[in-house]
Amino acid sequence: NKTWMYMKNKMTIKREFYQDVTSTPHFITQINYEGCYIEHDDIYFDNLNNIDAELDTFNKTRIKSIIIDGGQRFRLTIIPTNNGGIKLKCNSDKINLPGKISLEGFFSIDGENVNEFIQKIKALIKDGKELNI
Repeated sequence: NKTWMYMKNKMTIKREFYQDVTSTPHFITQINYEGCYIEHDDIYFDNLNNIDAELDTFNKTRIKSIIIDGGQRFRLTIIPTNNGGIKLKCNSDKINLPGKISLEGFFSIDGENVNEFIQKIKALIKDGKELNI
């Protein structure tokens, strides 16, 4: 969808599996931030077994950042703000020889929407529901 590529400041994450290869899910990440577009189709997140409990704790306390780490190519950090909301920091690197693109972008979520966002991340990881920001 070419229209999506020209919209500003959007991130989409999808979950998929390589059937008959591994039971570990991989994630497709698409970021369009201030006109820079980076997509990866094979990101593996660390500590998927612990992320559910970490997200629940974060949702209750909102005092310590959480990193959903996909290695050097993609990282999503959930950072609490002073007003009860969160700031999402996404880092994505794309190496296209002979160069490299590094993207760091921020998305803000108001405090009254944080619980809904946390539930969407959990649904992405557990149920494979697409996450759109």
